Amino acid sequence: MRMVANNVRPAMILTRAGHWFTITSLTGVFTTTTRFRLNDERYASTHDGRRVARVFTLEGSTLTCVERGHKLVTTVFHFTAEELKMTIMVDDVVCTRIFEAIRGMELEGFMSAPHQAPHIGKK
Repeated sequence: MRMVANNVRPAMILTRAGHWFTITSLTGVFTTTTRFRLNDERYASTHDGRRVARVFTLEGSTLTCVERGHKLVTTVFHFTAEELKMTIMVDDVVCTRIFEAIRGMELEGFMSAPHQAPHIGKK
C-alpha cells in the first residue's frame, strides 16, 4: 500500500460549505475524504484502521490538523495562489509534499464558496 501511495500523483481539493470544510485527495487509485469544522475535535479512523482524535485550526492561509492516537501527528497545509505545501510531522520525522495550484481554484475561492472537483487527467 505504501509503495502505491509513493508512486501516485494526487490532487488535493479543499471545499467549504458553511462551517464545514472537506479535504478530498484524488489519486486515480483511491479517493479519501476528510470532513471537519474548525476547532472541533472529532474521532476518525485512519486508512489502517486506527482510531484517532483530530482537530483542525486555520490561521491566515495555513490549515493545521493535529491528530492524537498512538502517536501525535501534525499536518500543516500552507496555501498560496501557486501551490499547496503539505508538511506531516511524526516524532522527529518530517515529510513535505508540494502540490501545484490549478487555475481557477485560488485560495480566495476556497474560502468563500464550495467548488466542484476538476477533471483529473493522467500525466
